[in-house]
Amino acid sequence: MDHLIFLSYRRSYNFSIINDIYLRLIKELLGHNIFIDRVNIIPGDNFHKSIEESLYESTVLLALIGKGWGNKIRRKNDYVRKELEIAKSRGIRIIPVYLDNYYENNKLRLPKSLDFLHRTQGVLLYENGEYEKLIYTIKNYLKYIDTLESINRDEYYYDRKIKSGKIFSMAFLLLIFFADFRTPIDHKGPLLPVACATEDCYGLYPEKIVDAPTPMEESFGRNDFDCIKYSEENCTLPWPL
Repeated sequence: MDHLIFLSYRRSYNFSIINDIYLRLIKELLGHNIFIDRVNIIPGDNFHKSIEESLYESTVLLALIGKGWGNKIRRKNDYVRKELEIAKSRGIRIIPVYLDNYYENNKLRLPKSLDFLHRTQGVLLYENGEYEKLIYTIKNYLKYIDTLESINRDEYYYDRKIKSGKIFSMAFLLLIFFADFRTPIDHKGPLLPVACATEDCYGLYPEKIVDAPTPMEESFGRNDFDCIKYSEENCTLPWPL
């Protein structure tokens, strides 16, 4: 499954470094989408809407932090701050990526909403081997997400099969239970005797004897009789004659 990796950065930082990271991610993470505003947002698009929509679709956000990154971060209307706050609220994986060693010697002052960055393990991209570590981390996390989604999808279909099986079983039992159920038809007067074919019926109701079963009688399985006779003592007829 393809995922979206969102690059959050300050435009005041050297864009050639940001662009180099973007191009290397495209090469290393084939099959996945890399979002960067200068490439993915075309002229005429609503900038803020495009950023929010991309964040909602993202799986990972890389916070590219370099010298000057924290100068505006405490402002409530700072777009980098908003990107991180939206990502945090949606449970997107946020990986701090330090582009230089500026914040090793200068404390990064963050607003309370972004204080979690102080406790989040980051990647020191300026050190040897850290870029490979970043790619390895992203790939492993995306595989982990794919595995979770696969498990959840299998559990969903398994639950649907179980529920479908239960519904089918209940329907089958109800069908068996009501298979021979007959509801008397409303009529005026008492119920007349049910049709029977025993010799005891002869002569009891000679005026009711017919030559062939009626359609109503056929629906109740009476079409095997050459004539219909009635016994008032033994049974009742579910329709009036």
